[in-house]
Amino acid sequence: MKTVKIKVAVAVDPEGGWMASGWSDRNGEPVEEAMENCIDDFGGNEAKYWLEAELPIPKEMTVQATVVESDD
Repeated sequence: MKTVKIKVAVAVDPEGGWMASGWSDRNGEPVEEAMENCIDDFGGNEAKYWLEAELPIPKEMTVQATVVESDD
């Protein structure tokens, strides 16, 4: 099974509010500016985290279907 390693930025403010952001560039590398998106709306007292995971990449599949004619 093919997988992709992801990295998501998360910021948590002192009141428990949080923001998450993450995406990859064309080479599949995480974009570090994701953290900037998280902290834009906070006042500077937030905790910053990076969440990393390895997720399965969906594969293209062909499924069998049956055509049903409409009564319209």
